[in-house]
Amino acid sequence: MRLNKVFRVCHDMRSSLTSVKEGVALVRDGTLGKINKKQKKYLQIAEDGISKVVTLIDSIPKLK
Repeated sequence: MRLNKVFRVCHDMRSSLTSVKEGVALVRDGTLGKINKKQKKYLQIAEDGISKVVTLIDSIPKLK
């Protein structure tokens, strides 16, 4: 039962972060309007950070 809760929490966190990552990518790619180079740089840093957190979340269930 506890493991199911861990899987559920990981799934929920991963899903939420995926939505945030996609939103950041839309802004960074200029889909939602023009941005300058500095803004693009920081959005890329944010996207990379989100990817790292998702990787950490994916490793949690493997820690059994």
